[in-house]
Amino acid sequence: MSGILISASDYEPAVAYFFPYALKAIEMARATGHEPLPCLRREQNVDNIYKNAVKASLILHNGHGSADDTTGDQAVVIWHTCSYPTSTVEKKIVFLLSCLTGQRLAPDMAQKGASAVFAWDEVYIFNVAGGGDPLTDPYLKWFFWPILDGYRRVLEGEPAKAWYNYIIGSAQEALRDPSLPEHVKANIAWDANHLRLFGDPNATITPPSPPSPPKPPEKKKYRVVLKIEKDLTGYASIGRFRVPIYIYAEGTNIAGEAEEIQDVR
Repeated sequence: MSGILISASDYEPAVAYFFPYALKAIEMARATGHEPLPCLRREQNVDNIYKNAVKASLILHNGHGSADDTTGDQAVVIWHTCSYPTSTVEKKIVFLLSCLTGQRLAPDMAQKGASAVFAWDEVYIFNVAGGGDPLTDPYLKWFFWPILDGYRRVLEGEPAKAWYNYIIGSAQEALRDPSLPEHVKANIAWDANHLRLFGDPNATITPPSPPSPPKPPEKKKYRVVLKIEKDLTGYASIGRFRVPIYIYAEGTNIAGEAEEIQDVR
């Protein structure tokens, strides 16, 4: 089973809007046969993330960022350029939903062995219509749902570039939507133009193991006693021969075992 690290918090509004999407990401990982490794709220700290990262094949992380670092709960630095265990990113697909990390931190992760790293090389901007569920917000959904829908493709075995292409394709679709205000479209275009993919675009994660077939139910065995009450005469078929059988009634019991072949209803 492949581990999927989902790292998010909601301690302040800028990161809190993504938090419901992080919970959805956990559901998606489980639904596709992977093992979710959630690091949420106070658990979005260095020790917990590093401990789970070494077991993960994919990391989806949301936090404030800069050119050299990305943070967790309460803005504690999690990864800083050249200052983290390489085992936390090696042979993993890493998605950093953090401003500016595409400048130095993300390429550093790729250099240190990450299979593929997604990051923005400028400030990440999103719009919120407000007053409702972030998962259905008419503006916010154009920013965050493409991230999750692309993520699901990678969970299902597609390469990293499928995730990238889905986000870019969704941005192009949004720009054609006449219902979206121009200032929202401008920010969608900005984010699409500044998303970077470092490492191997064909990188994939370990596919989930197929479920083991259920064990057949154990056949029941029964103790059988045949009491002969009168003479029995008949034949036993052996190949093309019929052999006469004679059993004489003398109160003899014939005992043995019978194995259940199928349930009889």
